[in-house]
Amino acid sequence: MKTLAALLLAPLIAGGCVASTGYAVVTAHQGEALVRGPSDAWAALPPAAGKVLSVTERDEPPRLTQRIVLDGAGPVAGENFIVVTTLDRQSSASAFGGPPRPEEIERDMAAAFPGVRMARTLAIEQNGLGPFGTAYGSTGAYTCIYTWQRTGGVKEVFGPASIPVDVRVRLCRQASREALAAYVRALVVYVGPTTTVDYRAGALTVDPLTAASGMLGR
Repeated sequence: MKTLAALLLAPLIAGGCVASTGYAVVTAHQGEALVRGPSDAWAALPPAAGKVLSVTERDEPPRLTQRIVLDGAGPVAGENFIVVTTLDRQSSASAFGGPPRPEEIERDMAAAFPGVRMARTLAIEQNGLGPFGTAYGSTGAYTCIYTWQRTGGVKEVFGPASIPVDVRVRLCRQASREALAAYVRALVVYVGPTTTVDYRAGALTVDPLTAASGMLGR
């Protein structure tokens, strides 16, 4: 089933879409980190953004979180990563506790970029999951970006479930701001309910303008 899911996802990854597959969503041990392979990642950026080095999951009800570490951070302290958090089937988007607050973003950036001064921008970018907020910084020859976004749910075309998703991306690379932002605009996220059978393509249930004003925590 894993091979079939990978084949079905290939055209969506190329097109920058949002998909919901359900493969490897629930971790085996609550509260413990579970190591996955790169092919089990719930999200992907273009190859130029960095090779996947590791994938770990945590099941801490009601949240299910996967951290995908990428290479390319160079001498900058910290790791390049994508962190995807979703909720179990019994929870609604309200379990996230509302949109991310500015102080939460500042705290997360301080932890993700030790020694790098990051500044949030007023620009609202967009990818297949919806709007996302951005912050930039630099150190030496490296430019850094931090992005955050949260949706009320990715609606499954062939099922009733709506899956709330929160995504954070941290990248530091020898690249321009525009190049880093372009990587995140091409982000693909594929998470879904627990199943080893169904392939489910998704579409947003939240209006992008509503998300831009509310779910980004501005």
